[in-house]
Amino acid sequence: MRPLLYRLMYAVGFTPWDRDVPSAELVELVKELPDPHGRRALDLGCGTGSNAVYLAGLGWDVVGVDTAPNAIKQARRRAKAAGVDVRLLVGDVTELSKMGLGGPFDLLVDRGLMHALPGPVRVGYAREIAEVARPGSVLLMTGFWTGKAFTPGTPGLDAGVISGLLGAAWELERKGEAEDGRFVLLLFRRRDRCS
Repeated sequence: MRPLLYRLMYAVGFTPWDRDVPSAELVELVKELPDPHGRRALDLGCGTGSNAVYLAGLGWDVVGVDTAPNAIKQARRRAKAAGVDVRLLVGDVTELSKMGLGGPFDLLVDRGLMHALPGPVRVGYAREIAEVARPGSVLLMTGFWTGKAFTPGTPGLDAGVISGLLGAAWELERKGEAEDGRFVLLLFRRRDRCS
């Protein structure tokens, strides 16, 4: 992850990945999930908060985390304009358990974060989401397939590699294309017990 680069890009307003609407994959997924009231969602790398605000509007108790302070400021404005309560924090996904997030979470959303993380950071990410996810929770991950990213050095997502990083605690339930065929959708479920 290049936190300084993302902070700079948010500071100058050049964020071609940012969307004003929630991801289509998330909209479809929440139709399959139980009633959100009393359930918690964590938006990893929440950016300007489109997904977090959408979930809060449906009744989820939402926390969004991003490394870029300007993104979090924009997300807070978005939440206020929408009239929803979302806890939005500047933070590092490799330190979630130290942030006092108040988990565990039933839904974890990663739109375009893991695909950009380098190896050592990926290990920390996997460790930390295991700490904050409730057994039976769902992790929705979307990003560029390995080798399909526009930016050099972006590792991308490979289902086998990500499954190996997450370990036996997570089961891959669904894999497919998202958006224009350059993106992959990976849906994992946290096992109730690990063997």
